[in-house]
Amino acid sequence: MSTRHYIAMFVDGSYHFLHGLFGWAGENATIDKAGWGDVRNEIAAALHSTSVYFGLEARVVIPITDAMKESAKRFLNLNSQG
Repeated sequence: MSTRHYIAMFVDGSYHFLHGLFGWAGENATIDKAGWGDVRNEIAAALHSTSVYFGLEARVVIPITDAMKESAKRFLNLNSQG
């Protein structure tokens, strides 16, 4: 499989991840006028991605909402020392 196909699969997976983590879906971009943009991608049969949440009108980074933070807590390892 070529790199462009890997990217498409990882992009789809990223949306599933964002929905599972924050409850965020594509229609939130229209409703909230905010979305996600990839900052860096590394592919080696796994994706290590750094993304930012940003306002679609001003095109600047914005903080995630309190509801997103609360939703993400179930995925965080609060016992880690790192």
